[in-house]
Amino acid sequence: MKRKDNSILKKIGNKYMILPFSDHNISIDVILNTNEVGAFIYNALDNDITKEELLNMILEEYEVDELIAKRDLESFLQSILIEC
Repeated sequence: MKRKDNSILKKIGNKYMILPFSDHNISIDVILNTNEVGAFIYNALDNDITKEELLNMILEEYEVDELIAKRDLESFLQSILIEC
C-alpha cells in the first residue's frame, strides 16, 4: 500500500496535520489532526509497504503493545482513506 499524492503533512509546534488538496487547493474542511505516530505512518506510506511491514516498523520505533498498535494502525489508515 502506498499513500496517494493528494495530501501533505505539516508540523506546527508539536502537532501534526494532514492537509488534503485537489487542483493545488487545500481543503480546510477535511484537515486531519494527528500525533507523532500518525506522522510516522504517513511518512512510511511514501513507500510501497504492506500493513504487516508497517506494523513491524511501528513496533520497532515505539514501545507499544502489538494488539493496540494493530488496532490503532487500522483506525488511522481508515481515517486517512476517508479524509484524504
